[in-house]
Amino acid sequence: MILLLLACDETPVSACPSWSGLGLETRTWTYSRFGEGGTYDVLATPTALDEFLLTSPDYDAELTCEASGLLVRSEHRITEALEAWWDYDPPALWMPANLEAGTAWSLGSGYAYHDSTGVVETRSDDTQFAVVGATEQHVTAGGFDTLEVQVLDGAQGDTRYYADGVGLVLDGTAQLVAVD
Repeated sequence: MILLLLACDETPVSACPSWSGLGLETRTWTYSRFGEGGTYDVLATPTALDEFLLTSPDYDAELTCEASGLLVRSEHRITEALEAWWDYDPPALWMPANLEAGTAWSLGSGYAYHDSTGVVETRSDDTQFAVVGATEQHVTAGGFDTLEVQVLDGAQGDTRYYADGVGLVLDGTAQLVAVD
């Protein structure tokens, strides 16, 4: 008689893209806004395996990591004038699983929009993203090897820099001060 025993590693593995900075545990990024002084925190709290609630002072989002990448299920923003919610159906691709120079993607999703003025309507989002290439960025939190991502949202554009294993380190409005 031959007895075969197999050992299984029961440690869960995250499907989150490494450039997102998300993993299996709670994580906090501290950013400093340009020109405004002061800092603010962005907190990623796991709600289930590869599901997160991302919160900051005026924004939160529900995110899911799947084989295709990081998906956004809903967003909620608060400004001085308005509170608004977006529910994506199906969830929209926020960041593909593999990022490298030349990678391009689009949110390309419909969503249900609701706001505090009583507006309820179906809209679509076609924000475009493109990885331009690798570059080194120096911010308060240190020096990072990053990928430069160009973002085009209608007539507005932005450049974001992501570090592998860290997430967003710099964009047009803020820089990373600390991450834990």
